[in-house]
Amino acid sequence: LNMKEMGTKLAKGAAWIAAGRIVFVIFGLMNTIVLARILTPSDFGLIAIVTTIQMIIESITSMPFSMALVQHSSPTRAHFDTAFTLNAVRSVLIGIVIASVSVPMAAVYGDPRLIELFIVVAISSTILGFSNPKIVIMTRELIFWQQFLIQSINKVLSVIVAILVAVIWKTYWALLIGIFVGQFLSLIVAYMIVPYFPRFAVSKWRDLLSFSVWLTFKNIMENLNSRSSRLLIGYILGNSMLGIVNVGQNLARIPTSESIKPLRATLFPAFSRMKDDRQRLARNYSKAQRLLTAIAIPIGIGFALICDEVVPVVLGEQWTAAILVIQFSAVSGAVQVMSNQLQPLAMSLGETKTLFYRGLLEFFIRLPLVISGLLYGGLLGYLIASAFADSISVIIRFILVRKLIGISLVEQVLDNWPTFVSTMGMLCVCVFLELFITNIFPNAVLAETMIVIVGGGVTYLTIRLLIWICRGKIDGPETFVLGLASKAFARYTPLR
Repeated sequence: LNMKEMGTKLAKGAAWIAAGRIVFVIFGLMNTIVLARILTPSDFGLIAIVTTIQMIIESITSMPFSMALVQHSSPTRAHFDTAFTLNAVRSVLIGIVIASVSVPMAAVYGDPRLIELFIVVAISSTILGFSNPKIVIMTRELIFWQQFLIQSINKVLSVIVAILVAVIWKTYWALLIGIFVGQFLSLIVAYMIVPYFPRFAVSKWRDLLSFSVWLTFKNIMENLNSRSSRLLIGYILGNSMLGIVNVGQNLARIPTSESIKPLRATLFPAFSRMKDDRQRLARNYSKAQRLLTAIAIPIGIGFALICDEVVPVVLGEQWTAAILVIQFSAVSGAVQVMSNQLQPLAMSLGETKTLFYRGLLEFFIRLPLVISGLLYGGLLGYLIASAFADSISVIIRFILVRKLIGISLVEQVLDNWPTFVSTMGMLCVCVFLELFITNIFPNAVLAETMIVIVGGGVTYLTIRLLIWICRGKIDGPETFVLGLASKAFARYTPLR
């Protein structure tokens, strides 16, 4: 593909993924709001223990063969059969391990309900391992509508089932049953989209493992980094506090991560096509970083600003403690976006070992900080420790990007100065609007929130456009967005 064709495909792919993420966000928020009003923080904490341990166990044996098939220059039928076989064997082993830890974990946390929950999770993990490896063909060709369909089916059905179970039986099982039903049906849909009759084979295991093994180690470290903290919270602070942290962090991630995920999902296949031209790769990495940062920073900081008004009204007073979690997590997650493009970059270059060493270093930095924060500062101590660890992680990733493609740390930061300036202007306007409206209409929470969002958004976009014009309309996020808008307008405007 030439640059124009690839750009068109990536734009279409991002649009499909964006549509899927919109469905995901809308139904995800609906699910969280409804279940938070029916169930208790302790219920959420109980399920968080099970799913966290499940994710850690799965990451230990994780073999991201789909990524290897995307990165491989010409995968054959034998490659797909090998991927299916290894995934199937892995899923059976995972099911056995998850079931075997049910009794010990119930003893550690002093809750016998965990035994039956782990058994159900073990069964679902085994079934979901028999997924269709051939669906990755569409990703290789930069076709992403199948992701929209699979994600939409998964999320919509899981939310419907979870809400029905919660409303009828008012049980924590709603959280688990909904997830399982959505994942199982999306697995079936994948076989319908790309027909594939499984055959057991292992002839290409070396080809797949050569790429996947270090990515597996990387996944282990990332899961330990992100999920071990939750197990510590549940053990030290209790299930209710774990439920509050789990819900708060999930809500904080939605605006930021979901707004950039459509674009970020296209980076690995796009970077893979440029891996032999480092200068071109470096230019496009910088463009991607500036664009994603321009989206994530204002959204994350803006959400942190308004959540104190929204959470008690939407979720209920029992979730007030989640406000602090959301504020810390939203800001920290937005800042991390500046360095999160390291993963698709390193994967496209086959530098998966680098990702593992990065994860290992981050783990040994984060763990003592989080333990100290929990023991000496409770929830606030944990949040401060996590934010500090996240800041160190950003610096580590900047250093690795410089090593891979030669972009300096200063350039990776200062390239985003229009975003920082525009966000500061937005923040000032939002704070002024909040104070002004609160004094006049103290109980108009919904109206205040909408005015702050619109006022902040308009301010941010106005400042960015002014900076862009003053800089001579140089190529940047504004060029990309206006180009997409122009193409969409030309396509959907009837000819006169």
